[in-house]
Amino acid sequence: MYLDFAELQVLNGKPMYINNWSTKLDDFLKISDREVITHRGKVSHEAALENARREYEIYLDRAKELQTIIEVHFLEAQQELKKIEKKVKR
Repeated sequence: MYLDFAELQVLNGKPMYINNWSTKLDDFLKISDREVITHRGKVSHEAALENARREYEIYLDRAKELQTIIEVHFLEAQQELKKIEKKVKR
């Protein structure tokens, strides 16, 4: 939604400078009943990366479960092709 606002600014020919972006984003968060963080936070870079990796693994697992029949057949065909290629190389 915020990017929609930014796009409207562009379409209306209103330039947005970095200070404007920061202020407008804070205002947008406030009217959306969101908290505006005024400090660096407590999570280390490494902890954030680990959390992102963990969440990405969860996403990948879910994405695998949601594969369509076509995707399943395609992946099976890829596996079969690899087997055939190995046999041909022998």
